[in-house]
Amino acid sequence: PGTSADVDSMTSRAGNHNLLHYSLIYIDASNPEEIDFEIVPVRETSIHWNVLSWLEQGPCTDCLKITGIEQSGSGTVLIDIEISHPFDNLHVTGFDFRGIAMFSGSHSFPVSTLNTPDRSLGDGELVNADGYTTLYNFTTAGSGPDGTQGYIKCKFATDLPPNALLNGYKRFISAGDENTRNAFYIGDAITVTHEIDMPDDEFIVGYAVDASWAPPINKPVDDPIADFGPDANCTEAWKIDIQDLGPGLDAQGGITRLQIDVYDWQGKDDAHPVLVECPELFDGEVEGTWVSDEDGFTRYEAEIENVKLASTGDYLCLIRKEAQEHDPVGEPWQDLTAYLVFPIEVGWYPGYPIDVTPPWLNFSPRDICVDGNYAYIAGSLNGLHIFDITDPENPVWVNRVDTDARTDEVAVSGSYALVASTLTGDPDFSKLDIIDIDPPESAHIINTVNSSGYVCGLAVSGGLACMITRVQGGPSLLIIDIDPPESAHSVKSFGLPWASCGEVAASGGYAYVPTAYGLWIFDIDPPESAWFKEADVDVNGGIAVSGGYAYATVGVSVLEIIDIDPPESAYIVNSIDMPGSAEEIVAAGGYVYAVSQFQLDIFDVYPPESAYIIDSVNLAGNDVTAIAVSGGYAYVG
Repeated sequence: PGTSADVDSMTSRAGNHNLLHYSLIYIDASNPEEIDFEIVPVRETSIHWNVLSWLEQGPCTDCLKITGIEQSGSGTVLIDIEISHPFDNLHVTGFDFRGIAMFSGSHSFPVSTLNTPDRSLGDGELVNADGYTTLYNFTTAGSGPDGTQGYIKCKFATDLPPNALLNGYKRFISAGDENTRNAFYIGDAITVTHEIDMPDDEFIVGYAVDASWAPPINKPVDDPIADFGPDANCTEAWKIDIQDLGPGLDAQGGITRLQIDVYDWQGKDDAHPVLVECPELFDGEVEGTWVSDEDGFTRYEAEIENVKLASTGDYLCLIRKEAQEHDPVGEPWQDLTAYLVFPIEVGWYPGYPIDVTPPWLNFSPRDICVDGNYAYIAGSLNGLHIFDITDPENPVWVNRVDTDARTDEVAVSGSYALVASTLTGDPDFSKLDIIDIDPPESAHIINTVNSSGYVCGLAVSGGLACMITRVQGGPSLLIIDIDPPESAHSVKSFGLPWASCGEVAASGGYAYVPTAYGLWIFDIDPPESAWFKEADVDVNGGIAVSGGYAYATVGVSVLEIIDIDPPESAYIVNSIDMPGSAEEIVAAGGYVYAVSQFQLDIFDVYPPESAYIIDSVNLAGNDVTAIAVSGGYAYVG
């Protein structure tokens, strides 16, 4: 009564018979007339199987095939590998099938105590890996029930097994929109192309086929996606995606922020952190910080620094996320950890700005706007200049549009450039030229909206342009409807309370103007009934808006970070001392770039509560008047 027995629910391999499932059966014999029992899969034991023997020895002997080999044209070999499902019973639908390519590994990760193939060191390597795993490496041969969770020599492998502990894999997934769980259906034959960089010296290779499975929750199985529980998928995260958010590393150090998305069938796992290891850049590991729970994945971020001042080049880093079910003591051969090996670039650091102005071009940049592969420069008396910046270090001058005035500000909206200019005289007059820039080579003015005073600032939000001009009575904010551009016209204006000219930023139907009396926020949607509110924050200089925050200067030496979501209750989140007197500021990708008379200061403002200055770049004695940031480059006039 109340006993349990530890048994195999199917026999071990004998001839063409194979162990498929390992369970605990709990039997309650307290009532002889009705004996009850419960089958509990031992998930920690049975979640991963090396199914290679079933594909090559029985029940199938040719379910793993090489169906094509060709040169890629870039020094690698493209190998098509076909896997056919060896069974004909829906009860053995597999999940998270992965073909693991194994080579010898020369690159070491000392904290993780793992080595992995590195083609830059002459190793063979799976170039287009979907992820990495330590399952079935050469140290695990014979592990698990009947050896089905360890390394098995496949028919394509060399007699000497490869020594890498961490190897890349490709996923094998049956086609169909209904296949939302990486299932491999019975009757399917799936071909996946493996891009291989062959080893420089001795050819040593191995291969494993990994499948996850658990008993179905509904029998008989009619719909594998619905009839198998979530434990049929792999326990660890099945995918890790990474994006480098910048600004980037260089030989002088630098810092970059990695966005790490972890996909786990069983949901968010807080038992172990996301860890990043880059031994050539820094010692130890960096722990990722939770950002958000999204649909199907959890997002983390990690800051990476070139602490060791590694020189220019690419360096391998390792991301790992261990599952809470991992049992390194009881089952050390079955590492339930998701890995991703990725290169991170240390770029060239010139130590000084690169002057990319053509020697024959004489202009005075007063404002810069970058959109796509083009830079638009308000060039003072020389009008609007357009550069192709596809190669930022070798830009190509494309065109000039003469505005017959002193061109002060420029912004881009769709296929139009908006250029604010001042016609000097007594009194001064200003105007907004709308320029068709599609294509840039034939850019031309299609409409002009006239105003008075001289231009101080320009910003665009949706179909509205916000322009600040200064007349004898003081500055004003002018709201201009530019949709459609051919019939653009002034809609409304507001007088502003300060003596000098100022900046403006616009976003999401609001305009933000720092004044001598603090930050004024204008609701400009719709423009006809625009109204303003004076926010209780002390700013009076440059301003930029990004991601629900406004970044503004106070005097010449303080950067204020203001939460403007919602604008009606704006408040200061943080204040940072600035080393220079900021003339212009821009915000992009979690960073603020502020230019003073002779230098560029870069601030990490994510999260805003712990913002700090990262670095300053000397601008070689130049008087800065404009800045734009795009694609890892700052364009400074």
